[in-house]
Amino acid sequence: MRIARQGTRTRELTRAAVSGFILLAKSSRRRPVYRTAALTCVMTLLFAFGAAAEAVSPADLAASDPGARVDGNTVVVTGHGATVFAVPDRPDFIAALGSGETVIGGGGGDQLGALGSDVTIRGGNGDEVIYGGPDSTLIGGTGHDLLVDAKANATVVARSGDEVAVSGPGDRVDCSAGERDVLIYRGASDVVSPTCRSDLARVLPVARLASAVRASKASAVQGDGSNDSPFTAPCDNPGLVDCTVSAFPSRRLTGLWANEYVPAYKCPSDHPYLRDERYVPDGVVVPKGVEIQEGIPDGSPWPIGIFIGNFFAVTISQGTFSTGIRTGFANSSATNWSTGTADYRVILHCTSDWSHGDLIASR
Repeated sequence: MRIARQGTRTRELTRAAVSGFILLAKSSRRRPVYRTAALTCVMTLLFAFGAAAEAVSPADLAASDPGARVDGNTVVVTGHGATVFAVPDRPDFIAALGSGETVIGGGGGDQLGALGSDVTIRGGNGDEVIYGGPDSTLIGGTGHDLLVDAKANATVVARSGDEVAVSGPGDRVDCSAGERDVLIYRGASDVVSPTCRSDLARVLPVARLASAVRASKASAVQGDGSNDSPFTAPCDNPGLVDCTVSAFPSRRLTGLWANEYVPAYKCPSDHPYLRDERYVPDGVVVPKGVEIQEGIPDGSPWPIGIFIGNFFAVTISQGTFSTGIRTGFANSSATNWSTGTADYRVILHCTSDWSHGDLIASR
């Protein structure tokens, strides 16, 4: 038996040899997350640490444990040629630090990333966010994925419903034949294959994403961001049926895998319902009506991975509608996938008309 300290928590971990790795795993239990069941398990796979990981300590990354915030898995793997499979039916946070590694995604809510070179990441069955490294290969899965690369010479293979954002020099984006509804943001030196274009993929400059987090009107914000007192603010345009709430200040994360719970936010009482529309890529697990704006200090698109798996709701005669997002264990997380400092801000899109709201359950 080994005792490992992660943040303020102490976990008892059992040791077992698995395919050349040292496996450290916490015993499991079940808890509902985002209309599905998620299984608590924190795993750390530690192999021989190599220089390809940009001098990042595997032990430090494991201790940051972003998966614990959403009742999921944290996996750190280094060395050459390792293959790691995400665990299905729960969120997985996997960092591939070594060269030539392969990561296979699992179900929805995964965040998978490479710092080592020549890493291959294959999406799984759910919606996932996938971050590439130098000379990496990113392959969309059967869900809707967000595939991001800011390093050089990456190859991204997109499938229907995927969103791609590449900004590294010499990146290439391919599309499986017959795939539709692919959205691609690319840098000036990045190439999009004729297959993507013939299948009517939308191709836009990555500069469309590279904007700083806008200033907010923080003085208008009330609450402390807890579930008992969520952040609220007036609509920017309260005279309209559908309005935007953009007064919430930005939040900052510094260092790879720095993470926090996304605070609780709620629509104002005069526009109480979140809108029935998505404002983030489908690979990002976030309720409808919630927009995430991210600052991009080094030109990396989507530097912060967001997971929001639970929400406030109200029941009226027409049904149950979402009204905001909850914070705390198993409800939300924000994880920095850049090695520097990155900002994010939550913007709510709310409505006073229940017929425009996100219907959770009919009566």
